Amino acid sequence: MTRYFLIFLIFVACKNETSTSKVIPYDKMKAIIGDMVKAEEFVAQYVLKDTAKKHKTESILLYHKIFSIYQTNSKEFLNSFDYYLAHPKMARDMFDSLSVQSRTYLTPVKPAAPMQ
Repeated sequence: MTRYFLIFLIFVACKNETSTSKVIPYDKMKAIIGDMVKAEEFVAQYVLKDTAKKHKTESILLYHKIFSIYQTNSKEFLNSFDYYLAHPKMARDMFDSLSVQSRTYLTPVKPAAPMQ
């Protein structure tokens, strides 16, 4: 994860209000966070090299697109994130799963043996 996403997570973790009425389901939340991490990596790899674009602005635009894809919004996301952080086992399982998923994604694939 990039440092900006970590700052975002720390900011979100500091909030105390959590309502269970609008908690995003576990699998959907995991997918949203996974896509947000990918968006941050995209911004870090490509957008930062473009001096005409602002990192923070591009990140926020991508986050809004992700929320739109998953038919949610930042308020529901933050509420759900607070909920999962208040339940450490669920949060740990989610982040461990995302970590394994990212390592699998980054593992180079061996080229196939030439056919004879």
